[in-house]
Amino acid sequence: MDISSVKKGDVVGCEMRGWKFLAVVEDVVKSRGQQTKLMITPDQKNCTHRHCYATDVKAHYKKMGRKRASRKLDNGETLQAV
Repeated sequence: MDISSVKKGDVVGCEMRGWKFLAVVEDVVKSRGQQTKLMITPDQKNCTHRHCYATDVKAHYKKMGRKRASRKLDNGETLQAV
């Protein structure tokens, strides 16, 4: 899988040695001449993997922001958060 768009805070689905689990990306380590390594924190307590490579990543879930709600002022005007 292409992990060039993976950033810190994203969630990835990994499969390593028969174990399938979700993990939060803590850091992306890019080295010359080597595969890109992801430093991860698994969501399961019984999983001890702390890094994975592109071949181990099976899914990528991006961290996306939410649309902020607008507030109405006393005079009827609308204020939107930026």
